[in-house]
Amino acid sequence: MTGPFEKAEVDLAAGRLATSEATVAELRAAVARATAERNKFATALAEARRDSTRAIAAAQAVRSELESVYASSSWRITAPLRGSRRAVAQFLSAPRRVIRGPLVGAIRFALGRPAVKRPIMRVLSHFPSLLLRLQRFAVRAGQASQMGAFGDRQRTASHLANGSLSPKSARVLDELVTAIKERQS
Repeated sequence: MTGPFEKAEVDLAAGRLATSEATVAELRAAVARATAERNKFATALAEARRDSTRAIAAAQAVRSELESVYASSSWRITAPLRGSRRAVAQFLSAPRRVIRGPLVGAIRFALGRPAVKRPIMRVLSHFPSLLLRLQRFAVRAGQASQMGAFGDRQRTASHLANGSLSPKSARVLDELVTAIKERQS
């Protein structure tokens, strides 16, 4: 037989047990949620590691390809061109008064040496606007007496006659021809 005190103790113990079981159930649910979240983070970490490995491999491949380009003979052969491009850009960024003297000297040098002038003219023939600008500069710099040797007037006149020059280029050409004729007379 159980007495009233024992029944109260049993009821109290049963209440504590129920509370403990509820707490255990809540803790188990929290552990399950934490485990699921940990698994999600572990999956994300594994994916990030794979992405990182792929990115490192791609960077190494690009670095290797770049090193092979730098080691190639075409890169070594074109080094002077890259250097001259930088030098020309630096030269052209200088004030005009600084450029004028060396450019006049270069024009005199080219005009006085047919072996130098011919290859320069071959290149400039592909850039008629640059050729006209150089001719105009040479006229202004007092090189008009030698300009006849700089360009082929018959060819230029035929270009003008058949309308292949733009109106602005034709106007510049007329100015050049006039300046040359004035300078020669």
